[in-house]
Amino acid sequence: STEVPTGPLLTIVYESSRSEVADDEVISMVLKASRRNWELGITGALWFGETRFFQVLEGEPGAVHSVYDKIKLDSRHHDIRLLLEAAHAPSSSVPSAEHDSCV
Repeated sequence: STEVPTGPLLTIVYESSRSEVADDEVISMVLKASRRNWELGITGALWFGETRFFQVLEGEPGAVHSVYDKIKLDSRHHDIRLLLEAAHAPSSSVPSAEHDSCV
């Protein structure tokens, strides 16, 4: 759904090691995931380098957990490390957390 959420939102931030995947395959993956995430009402950002992924996912808790669970099973990601999982109201800004809780 592309409607503005009215219930609580969930933000998940993770990093992972990138398997040996060509950049063009990563870009294709991002385009497909962006369309699917949009349909689920999930926003966020993905950064990637030669060896790492870093992603922020935000949306309805059930949808975010569903996407994150699929990512954890994706062979293109290894050593996934959850950096932040925080619920917040849709009208608030992205949740802040003390440094220690983000590690």
